[in-house]
Amino acid sequence: MDENTILQFLQNKLSPAERKAFLDRIEADASFRALFKEIKTVWSVTSDNEAKVFSDPETEFRTFRYRNLMNDERSVKRKNAFIPFLKVAAIVVVSFGLAFLAFSLLENKKSSTDLVYTEIETRAGEKSQITLPDGSKIWINACTKLRYPNNLQQREIELYLDGEAFFDLKKIPDRRITVRTSQINVKVLGTAFNVKSYKDDDVIETTLVRGKIEIENQTGKKAGNKTVTLKPNQSATFIKSSNNLSLKEFNEVRINTTEDLDNLKKIATSKNSNLVVMNSVNPETQTSWKEGRLSFRKETFENLAKMLERWYDIKIEIKDQELKKSRFSGSFDKETIEQALQALSYPVPFKYKIEKDSVLIFRKITLK
Repeated sequence: MDENTILQFLQNKLSPAERKAFLDRIEADASFRALFKEIKTVWSVTSDNEAKVFSDPETEFRTFRYRNLMNDERSVKRKNAFIPFLKVAAIVVVSFGLAFLAFSLLENKKSSTDLVYTEIETRAGEKSQITLPDGSKIWINACTKLRYPNNLQQREIELYLDGEAFFDLKKIPDRRITVRTSQINVKVLGTAFNVKSYKDDDVIETTLVRGKIEIENQTGKKAGNKTVTLKPNQSATFIKSSNNLSLKEFNEVRINTTEDLDNLKKIATSKNSNLVVMNSVNPETQTSWKEGRLSFRKETFENLAKMLERWYDIKIEIKDQELKKSRFSGSFDKETIEQALQALSYPVPFKYKIEKDSVLIFRKITLK
């Protein structure tokens, strides 16, 4: 039964609940963990390619459990620790029995490894960090889905992102990595960068910290298709609502100053552009979330409310239209949602009411 369960795990035939129970048992049961390592070792040595990636089966196993980056001792309301969170773990298909495990792998290895992905999904208030077998690290922000292939030794690697993530990817000769979002692709060799691409946001933001990346449209590098190159401390904002341009092409405009989102949209409209590149930015504002700090600069209350919703796992409704246009700059670290709202209400007076997992915000009426 134990061997059959391990094989089903390796074949990705366990349900999410069964996978969780399987991982819990490996952590608690030393003899079962040893059996898992023995079977996994057989799997590893049957393929030269996979042996290079997973030289130690226990190391691969550890990638299933995401490491905490912060203690969640801040408040009951704020569920914003970097906690372990695994949505789906899809593992390479192997044989149907330990006795002929090696034979089956040799027969089916090529077709299986190229098709199997691991998918991670975080909810509001959750963040995770993963380390890939090649040493690359990825930080995953709240409300995000990320898919990546289990076989990282291919020459062309594609990752799929819906949400926000910070990538610190190892540079391996002759290997190219593409991060695919809903409307643009980011091509990298080995570098550190942030991508923010939520479906319900009107923009896709890419900020480069180290190395070099290329931004291209969804059709890729074909004749006539333009790519945009970013250097460190540069940021590109793609405007989804640029209806005057086809999504199959870029019309780029570059500016030297850091602008807020509304001004970027105005610049894009005035220049008949759908991609605005800021030549000099402080990446900390865009990347501080992975260190547990929510930073914002000249954000409208309406945009900031979306950030707070993902950060604190709470629904926010602003009842006053003028309040939505108010702008805020600052950062939150250990504050609870109530402390954050209290701080925001000092420069722009407003009232708020917290009911369970929702917040209502009203304009504060002052007597003259």
